Amino acid sequence: MVYERDIYNIPAGAPFLDGLARYILSGDFYDLERLSEVRILLPTRRACRALQHAFLNSQDNRAMILPRFDPLGDVDEEELSLSLAGYDRELSVPPAISPLKRQMLLSRLILARGDFDQGVDRALALASALSSFMDEVYTENLSMADLSKIVPHEFSDHWQVTLEFLEVISDVWPKILAEEGVIDAIDRRNRLLLSLAEFWDKHPPNAPVIAAGVNGSIPATAELLKVISNMPQGCVVLPGLDQDIDDESWNVLEETHPQYVLKSLLQHMHVKRSQVRLWPNLDESAASTPRVQLMREVMRPAKTTKRWIKLSDEGAAIYDKTLSAFDDLQLYECDNEWEEAQLISVLLRETLEDEKRTACLITPDRGLAGRVEAACRRWGIEVDDSAGSSLVRSRLGLLVLQSINAVNERISPSSLMILLQHPFMRCSLSRAEYLRGVSAFDMSVRGGKPAAGFSGIRAHIESVEHIADDIREEALGFLSAVEGVFASFLNNFIHQSRYSFINVLQAHLKLCEALVRGDIEEEDGSKILWGGVEGQSASAFFSELLRHASQVEELSLDEYEGALNVFMSSVTLRSSFGMNPRVQILGQIESRMVDADLVILGGLNEGVWPADPAADPWMSRPMRKDFGLAGVESAIGIAAHDFVQGVCAQNVVLTRSMRQGSSPSVPSRWLQRMEAVIEALGQKKSVLLGGEQALNWVRSLDHSDEFNPVLRPEPRPALSARPKRLSVTQVETLLRDPYSIYARSVLKLKALDNIEESVDAAVRGNFVHDAAEIFSKRYPDSLPDNAAQILYDIGHEIAPQYAKDEAQWGLWMPRFERLCHWFIAREKLWRGQGARSLAHEVKGEVQISPDFVLSGRADRIDRLADGSAALIDYKSGGSFSISALKKGELPQLPLEALMLSKGGFKGLKASESSVLSYWVMSGGREPGKLFELSKGVEELVEQIETNLSELIERFEDVQTPYLSLPRTEQAPRFNDYLHLARVQEWAALDDGDDNFGEAV
Repeated sequence: MVYERDIYNIPAGAPFLDGLARYILSGDFYDLERLSEVRILLPTRRACRALQHAFLNSQDNRAMILPRFDPLGDVDEEELSLSLAGYDRELSVPPAISPLKRQMLLSRLILARGDFDQGVDRALALASALSSFMDEVYTENLSMADLSKIVPHEFSDHWQVTLEFLEVISDVWPKILAEEGVIDAIDRRNRLLLSLAEFWDKHPPNAPVIAAGVNGSIPATAELLKVISNMPQGCVVLPGLDQDIDDESWNVLEETHPQYVLKSLLQHMHVKRSQVRLWPNLDESAASTPRVQLMREVMRPAKTTKRWIKLSDEGAAIYDKTLSAFDDLQLYECDNEWEEAQLISVLLRETLEDEKRTACLITPDRGLAGRVEAACRRWGIEVDDSAGSSLVRSRLGLLVLQSINAVNERISPSSLMILLQHPFMRCSLSRAEYLRGVSAFDMSVRGGKPAAGFSGIRAHIESVEHIADDIREEALGFLSAVEGVFASFLNNFIHQSRYSFINVLQAHLKLCEALVRGDIEEEDGSKILWGGVEGQSASAFFSELLRHASQVEELSLDEYEGALNVFMSSVTLRSSFGMNPRVQILGQIESRMVDADLVILGGLNEGVWPADPAADPWMSRPMRKDFGLAGVESAIGIAAHDFVQGVCAQNVVLTRSMRQGSSPSVPSRWLQRMEAVIEALGQKKSVLLGGEQALNWVRSLDHSDEFNPVLRPEPRPALSARPKRLSVTQVETLLRDPYSIYARSVLKLKALDNIEESVDAAVRGNFVHDAAEIFSKRYPDSLPDNAAQILYDIGHEIAPQYAKDEAQWGLWMPRFERLCHWFIAREKLWRGQGARSLAHEVKGEVQISPDFVLSGRADRIDRLADGSAALIDYKSGGSFSISALKKGELPQLPLEALMLSKGGFKGLKASESSVLSYWVMSGGREPGKLFELSKGVEELVEQIETNLSELIERFEDVQTPYLSLPRTEQAPRFNDYLHLARVQEWAALDDGDDNFGEAV
């Protein structure tokens, strides 16, 4: 018997769920007293919840018996069993394999390949991609056995290797599943859907079945829709079928067209477009509103876009109707991504002013979604994001990964400090004790990188000189507490190269519980770690991971960290409370059939919407086509349908940022088409652009009506606070940047060392100084034959005193080797001229005036053949010149000569200097340079003494300010106080392109 088919359409722009609910509740569809017999199939669980709310809202939330809502994307076996009562096919459908176990088993097959050597973690990542590929194969009702369709020799060698492996998978994987007594989840979903379709085809239900909002892009779903449409009480409601598109366009639709997927569904159902009826309670005009007509033109197939030429002269009615489509449709093009997020948050906030209105942001851009969430928190709005958040980025996930990372980094100070700053950390201490310990540890562990492990950190803390004893004691006690927590794990997992995954995982989770345990019974680690919504979801995941952990191959701790990251990345956390019910962020799939008073489509840039195709490590695009898998075009077509559905809502805002990161962005192809249609209508883009009000709101959020730019600081401390003692290097700083002297000597501010201080220019400079000093003291008279090698060995011996990071030193020691040869060659020439070492690293001071002392430490003072002195300063880099030395711009050596002339150096008699020399040793292509002044030294020293007296006198005037960088072209090479002086702020007001040295 053939029944009249009930196939309906709810056009784009019509309220889908409300319209569906209102007609069903009207009583014209079915007896309301038997409404519970009605079964409604929807694409997602979110759609089921939304339709439930639509039913309740239609009845003012009065109690009522609802129809049965089932998501087609997640078929429930028990519910299907009730439908298949008496039908034995259901019993033959095995259970689905756990996704985690499937990933593990596939990774074993990948590792079994003799040519795979990238580690267990990489194998698991590839197994995840392979799982997605296999799901696509099942979704398209294909078989891995169909790989024979692909001709291997048509592709490059590496793709042929991949095909060979996939053919092995097609043979081995079914056997593995059979041994386990399971099948793949997508395969099982297809079987259940097809079983239901077959059963209903033979035994149609006696109550209405409605399939609504399903586009049939999955072949198994399309077959079920076909069966439902043929049932006596079956009903299919299509989402957004354009029944008024011209036949010429309909016949040439490409896969990228939003109507292509619905056209394919109708062809599969053997239904003509004219046979589809409008949903009963909708007005005929709903099928072709101005917005729908606009989008029909925007999405017109390429082969019929020639009709755009006639848009403006096809008659005033059509022309005016198309123009009216821009009412309540606005496009905002924002300067950057953050402005776009702020704009959206402002629009969402404005919607909430009316307590009956709702709003949603639809975007595939997860970065934009996160920025909008952050921007909404400005007003205390927590937005429901349908995509949730990744376990990897949660606080619990970070603790898990940071703790194993600290182990893999051999308990380095930086990795341990990151972990210690986690808000969950307690290590069996009270909160106050823990915070004091972290603070002391932070101050004590700074400086060069110590040796590995807790013992290396302990030795470093014991040896540092810049901390007080009480802080040192606090830090060492705290370190012992942390070490005690790690002790069991480290003792069990530091002696071998590979371990059982399950053993490491169990010990690791125990470690995490111990790390967060407090000092009282109520602060049990397991309660803290696994409590709350986040903890419960994570607990369920780790329980399942432990259940299948034996399937993972043995691995190293590094691979374990990577594997854990891969597993955790697939877990999504969703908050179940605290979200504002009237605003939400939706992805493309979740947004289908969701109605809102304001619909915002965000991130409308090419590569975002539609998204660029993801890289497939298993098949190239031509291979996918030969195999029969859906191409990129199909995904673009579905995304285009979602876009049209969103744009056709009543009140719509489109947004994009004109820059993505630091690069200009390209508008989405659909926006470009929309602009082309606007131009064809003889209009300008301004008809689409949103008003300035919303953007003005955004720009005024952090705008100040009064702009007071920061000026160059000019502190004038009291005379009593001004320094009465400066070193020769500080005098140079006083000339180049007086503010640094003010910060250091008046404010008593000293920059903290970094944790694991890198071997930078300053460290290398001290290292070169000390190596040269040791060598010169060891060989003051004659040089040995292998002098360069001896100097290199000295450097290699003392390097760990500055930083114990062998990797960093390994990169620089070849430069030091070149430097050694240059130094020895220079030393031979210098000593051959009769120079003899007099003193190294000698300290001294001299009273310049009753209230000022000049101090300093000379790198090297030599006695020349004529009895005069030569002052030598070692440098590892920087800008030096004889002219700068003569001008007094490099006062260090002349000031040291002044101190020597006045007998200011301890153990040395007063002596005149005749040579001032900078030995600049960088170890580069030119290993060293010599800048030597041997004429006019006496006059220069006299002038420097006069200049110094004038400088002292000037700063003894309370009106003299300590300016920041008075001459930016002479900025010091290193500067710890640029940020304190807010240089980048006031320098931006200058027209010049200033260079503030290496510290900027």
